[in-house]
Amino acid sequence: MFRAIRNSNLAYYIYSAFVLLLGAGALVFFYFMVTGFNVGVYQENTLVGNVYIGGLDEDEATNKVTRRIGEWYGDDTVNFDIAYDGYHYTVDRDIFSFDAEASMQNISEGGRNEMMVSMSDSERDALIDDVMNEPFMDEFDASQFDFDALIDDMLDDAASMDRFSRKHMHHYADDPDEFYDVINEINIPAVRGSDAQEIFNRMRRQTDMNVPAYEVEPFETISVLDMFGERFGEDDERFSSAELNTIGSALLDVVKDSKMFVIERHYNPQIDLERYSPYEDDDNTYPFFGRNVRVNRILGYDFRFENDAAFDYRIEFRLDGEELNAQLIGPPFADSITTEQERVEVDYVSETTENPDEVRDGQPGINILVNRIIEPADDREAFEQFVGFEYYPSLSEVVLEGDNDEENDDQ
Repeated sequence: MFRAIRNSNLAYYIYSAFVLLLGAGALVFFYFMVTGFNVGVYQENTLVGNVYIGGLDEDEATNKVTRRIGEWYGDDTVNFDIAYDGYHYTVDRDIFSFDAEASMQNISEGGRNEMMVSMSDSERDALIDDVMNEPFMDEFDASQFDFDALIDDMLDDAASMDRFSRKHMHHYADDPDEFYDVINEINIPAVRGSDAQEIFNRMRRQTDMNVPAYEVEPFETISVLDMFGERFGEDDERFSSAELNTIGSALLDVVKDSKMFVIERHYNPQIDLERYSPYEDDDNTYPFFGRNVRVNRILGYDFRFENDAAFDYRIEFRLDGEELNAQLIGPPFADSITTEQERVEVDYVSETTENPDEVRDGQPGINILVNRIIEPADDREAFEQFVGFEYYPSLSEVVLEGDNDEENDDQ
């Protein structure tokens, strides 16, 4: 009978089943050998926020999340703040309320799960009031900003337990067009050899705009030669040197009362005395003191400045009668920024001549010093920044030889 069973199909099936059971058992044993018999623990690559809980059971994971929250609260190197124009309001992280137990519910294993963080309505209102009461926010109203979006973004950073979070207020302007303002506006006549109308028309053709506008991005350097010095358009036209001088002078004047930092500047020390009077006793009519710029392609003379603020600005040009109008438009500066122009006349020297046709009156030289006065929004003292210096040489007096001797004899 045994021989019959052994030679039957039944024996074959029994033997096959036995082999399969042994194979399955070996696979199960190998699996648990590799995984460490992780029964009742979270799979690898499982996180809550930025807390790794793979390989931990529920109690261990909850304790680890709770411990990491406490460590984050107690870490003085963690910084959350709200900023505007270089000023910062430090956020007290105690306003963030973590819920570790809620965060551990319905864990999706093998991936990142949301850390539950919230802020009470009272804490939210207090935060908004504190920020708007900062001196650097004096020019604004809370209604100009989307504080809901700002706080939601900050809660996301807290949920990740980031070590650093900074939210810039201008990124949360409710209406950017309303937020932007005319920071400075100037008018300037065209220098000799150029015409304001032609400069404006050429700008319109260059930009294809009725009101030519040029963008200035954060920390971008603007060069007159780069922006206006190249040929453009179907007619391959370009601005003349005299037109570049006018544009450079307009740009210098419009950015003086700002955080734009002048990197390179040249000027023409010669004044057209037939056209202008540079002397205060003669009712000074020279319009370029403190904003005199010379640009020359051949010599490589350029006018360059850098936007030293974290904001985007634009400079718009218009025509105002026979003068070129320029406006600097963008978010207001927190500091009060003005410029002062100091003017010092330098005595002329006397020369003698035997030729009556060479006799002339002397004219003093003129030093022009331009400084930017910055009054910080906080309690720091006002300070100065150098903007530019100009020197216009004196014109020597020429008298007939012997005239000075007669004057001395009279005395």
